[in-house]
Amino acid sequence: MKKKSILVLASLSLLFFLPQAAQADEMSQKIQEQTQVVKQLEKEVATITDKQTAVKEEIKAFDTRAVTLENELTTLHNEKEAIENEIKLQEIRLVTLEEMASLQTISQVTTVKNNSVENQKERIDALRKEVTEVEAKIAATNKTIAAEETNKEQKVAEQKELEKAAKAVQTKMANEEAAIERLEAEAAAAKKQQLKRKQLRKPLLNV
Repeated sequence: MKKKSILVLASLSLLFFLPQAAQADEMSQKIQEQTQVVKQLEKEVATITDKQTAVKEEIKAFDTRAVTLENELTTLHNEKEAIENEIKLQEIRLVTLEEMASLQTISQVTTVKNNSVENQKERIDALRKEVTEVEAKIAATNKTIAAEETNKEQKVAEQKELEKAAKAVQTKMANEEAAIERLEAEAAAAKKQQLKRKQLRKPLLNV
């Protein structure tokens, strides 16, 4: 009769502790799964961080190029101004030469025109051609600056999106880590309860 009672108590104890063991295993499995999720999220954060670094470097490069282009533009405007001032001086000189030529004899006028007036006109035409070329360079530089600014704006927008994505992943990761902490606390509490019940079972088995 005593043996039968012990067997019944042992059977009841097993029935009581089996669900507890199964629950502990389930919690352990959940902790492992969520730990893997956190690791994956950490990889995502690292990838986003790398992209952010690359985009920041690109924006920095845009800023450097912008300074170079602005300096180039300033140089071209100064060059254009210098040529235009030179044209004005040459036009004044041309007027002077033409006035001088009008005071000379016919043969002398021909010589002046051949040696000075015509040469002066050619010089002015050449300078005007230089101005046109500089203006084309200015237009091309302005176009490049506009394209660079557009590209920079796109990269700044991309940077903001990456920051937003990083925050979202970090929030998700924090939630997962909090869930793991809760599961670990529950698992620890369940284990503690299991040990207490195990200690209570010993006297029953010794009856």
